[in-house]
Order: sequence, then structure tokens, then C-alpha cells
Amino acid sequence: MSDAQLDAAVKESKTEIIKLEMKKASRQEFKPHEIKAHKKQVARLLTVKREREIEQGVSKRESRRNEKNAALAKYKQQLKDSNIVIQRPKSQKLRWQKREAARAAAAEE
Repeated sequence: MSDAQLDAAVKESKTEIIKLEMKKASRQEFKPHEIKAHKKQVARLLTVKREREIEQGVSKRESRRNEKNAALAKYKQQLKDSNIVIQRPKSQKLRWQKREAARAAAAEE
């Protein structure tokens, strides 16, 4: 399995776990052993993924950073595709510097 296939399988198993937990919460009929089986499947897949990273010499910290950056890039791409613009609020420090500059200019006059 490639990394993309591993990620897809992990996502699918986690989705199944959520569906089964929803059935459990709503007291619908379900097979409790399936939750455990899907959790074990997720653990196996993530173990295989981590073993591959270890073979490539990727540290645990780098691995987590790469996952975080990939998720952030995906989120930014979704925002870009949907034409949503998020602006950062202006910092207090910048406002304070502008006020001080304006007061200094007013004091010189």
C-alpha cells in the first residue's frame, strides 16, 4: 500500500468508528466488537506508516510537523477554493507605534 492508500484506509476506519459510536449513542442495533476491530485496524495502519517513516530517517518531531503542515496547507487550499479570505487582526504594538508617532509629530508642531 502506498502512503495515500494508508491515509485513505485510516480515514475510512475512523469514519466507521464514528458511525458505530453514533449507533451506540442512539441505542440502535450494532455489533460492539466492530468498534474494537476498527480501532485495531487504525493502529496497525498507523504503525505501518510510522515504520516507513523510521526507515526513511524521519524523526517523530519531523513527522508530526509534516502532518500539521499538510493539514494546514489542505485547509488553506479549501479556503482559497471557496474564495474565503481570512485577515489577521492588526497587532496592538503596531497601533501603539502609530499613536506614538502621531503624538510626536503633534508635539513638534
